Amino acid sequence: VELNPDIAPGLSQSIEQYQLPPRYSMIHRMNSEGFRDREHPREAKAGVYRIAFVGDSVTLGQGVEERHRFSNLVEEIFRSSGKEGELAVESLNFGICGHCTEQEVVTYEHCVRPYKPDMVFVMMVSNDALPYQEEMEFHRRNEELRRAWEEKSALLGKLSEWNAPLPDYSRSMAALRDLVARCERDQTRLVVCLFRNHLGRDWGALTKSAIPTAEELDIPLLDLGSKLALETHVKHK
Repeated sequence: VELNPDIAPGLSQSIEQYQLPPRYSMIHRMNSEGFRDREHPREAKAGVYRIAFVGDSVTLGQGVEERHRFSNLVEEIFRSSGKEGELAVESLNFGICGHCTEQEVVTYEHCVRPYKPDMVFVMMVSNDALPYQEEMEFHRRNEELRRAWEEKSALLGKLSEWNAPLPDYSRSMAALRDLVARCERDQTRLVVCLFRNHLGRDWGALTKSAIPTAEELDIPLLDLGSKLALETHVKHK
């Protein structure tokens, strides 16, 4: 399976080249458009509310069975209620590993838009500040600096880790504004979800950028990362 270089610049690689640790190994069923999902007709059935899920590996469901992804669970919740007159929901998953918000705008325009979703659910995570290769370079430089200080002292190495530059999410927020404008053009509702995909200081930088931006743009935002962290803390108290 090849990723379209226009959608994922620098990430075109075959599945054989992308090896996961055994605990995350999972057979991915890809549809004819290259996404981990079943086939969907371009036009939704009458009375069906379409939600398109856009994001990176968290949205794609890397390391989990397809039926356990949040996009599948949303559809199943509505289906299992089964009450007459209730909304029928169809979930479409457009997750691509390593994608950032800038690339997700391209995914929306070229891949999501033809399916005319009623809602776009975009997942933003801590490493969305830059495209994948730039993100890796940013962290590589920070790691080299940490190791250089650690050679002098373990304490200095730890201090350099906590004083390392934080990601700048301005490009991600500009991309979000672009995505909002495109959804407004198409009369599609946009919802943002923040998810904490790893521990670290990046999370605070993301929330400080994304929450005010969502308020400014008057779009719904679900801070799932903070909610799950709070619930986990309470559970283990």
